[in-house]
This record gives sequence, structure tokens and C-alpha cells, in this order.
Amino acid sequence: MPQSLTYAQLLRPIGQALEALGAESFRLQVDRDDFVIRGKTAPKPAPAAESSRPKSLRVVWELLRGGKPKGNQPPAGPSAGAFEVTYTPEDIAFLDVEGQSRRRNPELTPEAHSLSQILRAVGAFVDEKKGRLVAIQKQDQAISIEYESALNRMTTQEFTVSTLYDYWVRMYLKRSGRATARNR
Repeated sequence: MPQSLTYAQLLRPIGQALEALGAESFRLQVDRDDFVIRGKTAPKPAPAAESSRPKSLRVVWELLRGGKPKGNQPPAGPSAGAFEVTYTPEDIAFLDVEGQSRRRNPELTPEAHSLSQILRAVGAFVDEKKGRLVAIQKQDQAISIEYESALNRMTTQEFTVSTLYDYWVRMYLKRSGRATARNR
């Protein structure tokens, strides 16, 4: 993990990229400084006249970079299928800058149930434990986190999206200074 970034900061842009991909379930593994993700995309909705969702990782990457897909065809919706992608620290830094530039209003509360915020909460949890992230698995509403604790013990913890939401709310209130204002 790059020294200056926390897992919460690293996982948020990865979550944004997975949202754009339409990831439904996945396993993220940390391989040195890289994040390797294998998963499945959500089933494609009934065909519409024209979909604005990308159909391949290359198209997703181009859209995240602000470019247009290559070729004369408009992007079609993704089909349900397997994917594998690796993000390097440089990729994550780029995704983070792109994500920041697309945020409409930084004063608005983020969507807590979005994959980017769920992964941000997972990262904050591991950061709080002073652990080293090994893997994250998401299947439906279940999230499993594997990390090496500060005492060098491998630990696996299971969460649901709703328990991570509660953790995210506490994290958001603490970050915004509202938790101390609420306690007065």
C-alpha cells in the first residue's frame, strides 16, 4: 500500500470503477501494491432502444478517463459475465482524480449504499484496526473482509451492507464534525 494513502482512500475510487462496470459480486485481492478483482456483472436489463452503459472494460476505462469509446458503435449494456481487472497505485490515483472532477457538489452527502462508499467503509474499518488488507469478497448483501491484524494475525470478519452502512454513518459524522456537535 502506498505510504501516504489509507485503505479508505484507495478503495473508494476502486468502488467507483466497479460501479461503472456494473459489478454485482466480486473478490478483491491485494497483491503487493496492486488490487486484483475478479467478479461478475449484474444481468443485463431488457434491451432498450439504446443504452448508455459500457459493454467492456476498455469502454469503461475510456468513459472513466472522459474519452469516447473507439469505433462507430454506441456502447451497449454489459451482459452478465465474469470480469478480471487489476488496479495499480497509478490507476487508483487517476481514478480518484477523475472521480473528484465528476462530483457535482462536495458539500452533498454521498450515497451511502453505493459500492464506492461501502468499500470506503471497509477501508476505514481496516485502517482503524491498523491492519493490512488481504481480500474483500462481496456476494449479494454479504461482505467478507480478510486482513492481517496489527499483531500479525490473519482475521476474517463478515458484515452485511446494512452494518457497513451504520459504520459509514458514524465515520461520516466523525469526519464532518457532526458527531461532536450532536453530543453537546
